[in-house]
Amino acid sequence: HYHSTKEEALKERSVGTVDKKSKMERHVLNWFYQTQLWKEKKNNIEFFPQFELGKYLKQLDAFYNHPKYKVDFLLIYKDEQKAQHKIIIEYDGFKEHFEDTEGINAFNYRDYYSEEDLYREKVLEGYGYKFLRINKFNIGEDPIGVLDNRLQSLFKKKLQIMIH
Repeated sequence: HYHSTKEEALKERSVGTVDKKSKMERHVLNWFYQTQLWKEKKNNIEFFPQFELGKYLKQLDAFYNHPKYKVDFLLIYKDEQKAQHKIIIEYDGFKEHFEDTEGINAFNYRDYYSEEDLYREKVLEGYGYKFLRINKFNIGEDPIGVLDNRLQSLFKKKLQIMIH
């Protein structure tokens, strides 16, 4: 099962694999497949839309007692130094992820994430996953370039930590 899942992950996923209730996830999928990262490193990438990470973690850890979280996208990238990067990419819809939406802007949106979202992020980071949150405030005018740059910077940060 794992082998066939891995082989399937090397292919580009269709728009039908994202959450049909989310208007933006199909855009994120499209943006990702246009990044330089994907174009240059696709043989070292596993990319899973709507990955049931909570179920997966429960299989690995009998003591996992958190909800069965499903993430928008799970990206696993093995770099040239064979370091494995596990990144959760989430598109944060305005109504679904923020509290007290009045007064939110590009400078303060981080202060308005719901407690549930922050708890979920901390739990999954505790299992070694990095979060990349995308929303209307931080995707910019060039979503492909912004996504590519943000992913690349997450990989470089991990590499710098490993070197020191």
